[in-house]
Amino acid sequence: MKGKQLYLSGLAKDAPKQTKRRGLYLRPDSLILSGIILFLLFILSFSLGVERGKRITQIRLEAAKGGQLNSLPAPEAIKKETRQVEKAVKEENQEIKEPVVKEEKKIEDDLKRGYRIQVASFNKEDPAAREAARLKEQGYPAYHSRSGKYIVIYVGGFENEKEAKNNLHSLRQKYKDCILRKPRRL
Repeated sequence: MKGKQLYLSGLAKDAPKQTKRRGLYLRPDSLILSGIILFLLFILSFSLGVERGKRITQIRLEAAKGGQLNSLPAPEAIKKETRQVEKAVKEENQEIKEPVVKEEKKIEDDLKRGYRIQVASFNKEDPAAREAARLKEQGYPAYHSRSGKYIVIYVGGFENEKEAKNNLHSLRQKYKDCILRKPRRL
């Protein structure tokens, strides 16, 4: 049995020697070269497919426009149109916002000149703005401004101390820690 196994595996002394290899055998260097060539062919075919897709899209866009020829390729035309729309929207927003900001600053400057009441302080601007808006709805001349890392809400612009103290008493019902601030000296 042992001799038969050696004969079948080709290790026996009287076993025939195999001179030809069966199957496909590639050397490692030719295998690597073949892999690189296949990879480059894949990239080339992908790039050609993308370019063809761009041309087809451009033709479809031109057909949708009624046959008008456009000198720019489709993606560039879309980018250009998007930039024009963004520029128009930005200009429109700037025209609307500038006068409102100047008026608000003028009102806040007027309010800061007289006696004012410090109502509350917040870490973030959104809650401070909401609270100031709530106070404005109640009829108080409220505004908020940054003081260090806090946003402080003031009710102010009172011409005399008596008027400020009357408002201070009514505000202390909701805001326990209100502080009366005297006018700033310029």
